[in-house]
Amino acid sequence: MRKKSSALLAAVAVAAAIAGCGGGGSSGLSAADYGTKLQDTLTPLGAGLQKLSTDASAAQSKGDLQTAIQGGETTVQNAITTLSSVTPPSEASAANDELLSALNDYETSLKATEDAVANGSNAEIQKQVQTFQTDSSTFVSKLGDIRSKLDAAGVPLGGGTTTGTTTSGG
Repeated sequence: MRKKSSALLAAVAVAAAIAGCGGGGSSGLSAADYGTKLQDTLTPLGAGLQKLSTDASAAQSKGDLQTAIQGGETTVQNAITTLSSVTPPSEASAANDELLSALNDYETSLKATEDAVANGSNAEIQKQVQTFQTDSSTFVSKLGDIRSKLDAAGVPLGGGTTTGTTTSGG
């Protein structure tokens, strides 16, 4: 469970970093309003993924693990539902679509893991947990890429600076 926990913790950190958004924009929501919506959505997502990680690591039975996974699924589905209803600034539209796609892929992996825990043999559960660990790492990577795209789209992000960003005098 430890590898899964570290991948989930990384996902939490990236979601929290993306959530620190704000700024100007053109069509759809302004970048500031979009940033607020991201923060309002991704902060609970990060907390829910942290809870999933904690609860999954502490699970003493299949039932405990299944309950933890179901909580994670609910958290991810809430984020998908909210972000599906958002009209981001036009320059952030592709990043928003990628964020929704990453969330949908992650939810699919959570469902497959829940199904394996509920119905699979120990070997099937172990195999799916390994797949979920890989999927969690992929999710973290995608979130990092999305953060970069939001930054490039002019949606200012909190929680750190992009490598190579400099302040120039003019």
